[in-house]
Amino acid sequence: QALALARKSELALQSGRTDEADRSSAQALEIMRRHGTVQGPEERILLARSAVLTSLGQRKDGAALAEEAARVVLSRADRITDPDRRRRFLEFPAHAKVLVAAGHSGDGGERP
Repeated sequence: QALALARKSELALQSGRTDEADRSSAQALEIMRRHGTVQGPEERILLARSAVLTSLGQRKDGAALAEEAARVVLSRADRITDPDRRRRFLEFPAHAKVLVAAGHSGDGGERP
């Protein structure tokens, strides 16, 4: 349910329905926080909420959630011991998007 709400939020934001995006992303994040984890990519929920907050002018809170999402991706990457597999993981478009949103390079490097 949390991922469906995050996707609903993404679509609403793209369509300019900010109030709906705000409600959906807040619900998705609340579900994730309450359960501690979700079935699927937590970073997508965090990034959806980050985008909404940023669009509402709450840049600091949005940036904090984007950074949290990047930490989720980087934590997974840290468990990959093969350098080529790790690089491919970080270059996967969904993962690279999260890293770029948080101000990291798309390859998992630190912020510029």
